[in-house]
Amino acid sequence: MIELGQLENRFDDFEKRKTRVIVVSVDGPELSQKTQQQFRHLTVLSDSSRVLTKTLEIIQAHEGP
Repeated sequence: MIELGQLENRFDDFEKRKTRVIVVSVDGPELSQKTQQQFRHLTVLSDSSRVLTKTLEIIQAHEGP
């Protein structure tokens, strides 16, 4: 969640550019809602079924655990 904190800290920069940051989470709605509460300047979408992430091919393969 370091990256989300970095995005949250840049809120003023995004606001000046009239830009909204949308975060797609593969977590369920409950956890995504908690994340939304923690990072109130971001828009957190739950994609637990992974329909959006598969369609956009935005899931990155990770090496190792």
